[in-house]
Amino acid sequence: LKKLLKDIELFLKGSNFYKGIRLTFAVVVPLAILVGLGYSQFAPSIIMGVFLNAPGDIPGSLKRKVNTILISIGLTMLITTIVLFLKPYFLISFVAIAGISFLISLLSVYGFRASLVSLSGLLAMVLAFAVEKNTAQDILIHIALMGAGGLWYLLVSLGFQKLSPKKDNNQLLSDTLSLIGKY
Repeated sequence: LKKLLKDIELFLKGSNFYKGIRLTFAVVVPLAILVGLGYSQFAPSIIMGVFLNAPGDIPGSLKRKVNTILISIGLTMLITTIVLFLKPYFLISFVAIAGISFLISLLSVYGFRASLVSLSGLLAMVLAFAVEKNTAQDILIHIALMGAGGLWYLLVSLGFQKLSPKKDNNQLLSDTLSLIGKY
């Protein structure tokens, strides 16, 4: 029982649980605000922006984290725009999907952060097919709200970083020491 309580305590203090709280906060706050104001039709676009840009938020320097999330925001917006505008034209859309998939997958060569940006781009391409926007105005509003969601996640991430700046580093150090001890 004592070991179980210690494991639960370590889980609740761990960085993965902290990341879950951060992502939940980033999703729930805009949803609650938009539903409260009566603009619930805009919430899925903002939440999609949060969801697509969260993978790039991994431990590392602040500069790299910010750059990764900003690149991810730009890439997901660009890919979603291309897919939504080309969706009515099957052959052109088919060629664009092949090209985008190849080019985005090539980003993974540049390391773990780049592979997470690549994942965000591929997810954006797949999720763009589920979005039903028919007019250019609706598409552009959706893209702008996705970008706003990504920027919102960046602000939330930076805010949580200020609250607990050493959380990820301490977790990695703790895991490393635990593995060395087991060895």
